[in-house]
Amino acid sequence: VDTGGTGNSGERLAKGVGKAIGEKLDSWKPPSVSIKWNTSQGHGSGSCVQCAAKDNEISQLKKRLENSYSRYNLTLPPDDTVNRILLGQPYSLECYRSHEDKLALLDTALSTMDGSAILATLLHMKNTVKKSIFIKEMQIRPHASHLYISYLKKRRNYAEAIDFLGSWLMSWLSQAEHQNTK
Repeated sequence: VDTGGTGNSGERLAKGVGKAIGEKLDSWKPPSVSIKWNTSQGHGSGSCVQCAAKDNEISQLKKRLENSYSRYNLTLPPDDTVNRILLGQPYSLECYRSHEDKLALLDTALSTMDGSAILATLLHMKNTVKKSIFIKEMQIRPHASHLYISYLKKRRNYAEAIDFLGSWLMSWLSQAEHQNTK
C-alpha cells in the first residue's frame, strides 16, 4: 500500500499485515462447519467420525474448564486470601459473594494494618454492594473510611470523595436523629 510518501514504512507494513490478516479471517471457517455441511448434503459416509471426535473433544474441554474454574474459585478463608495479597501472590476476591464473607475479608485486612490489602478488599466491597450498605459499613470502620478518602484524593477523584463524605455524613446524621427519637 503506497501512501504517497506521507507515512513511514512501519505504518505501510502494519496496514499490509492487517489487510492480509483480515482477508484470512474473512475466508476462514471452522473445519467442523464444512464437515457437517458435506455430510448433510450426502457427500459424507452417513456417520461423521470427525464430528463425533470434535464433539468429544469439546465435552472434554468443557469439563476441564469447569474443573479449573472450581479449583481456582474456591472460597479460601479470609486469612489465607489476605496473606496472598500481602505476599504478592495471585488471589481472587470474586469468590467472596456474601455480605458476611466480604466483611470478614475486610476486617481481616484491617487487622493487618496493610494499606494495600485493606484497599484491595475495600474496593472489592465498594464494587459489589449497594452504596448505602458500603457507607454504613465504612461508618463502623473509620480506618477504612480514611484510607478510602486518601485513595480518592491521590487519584484526584474529588467528586467521588465529596459524594462519599456527603453520603457518610447524611447517613450518620439520620442514625443520630433516629437514636435521639428513642
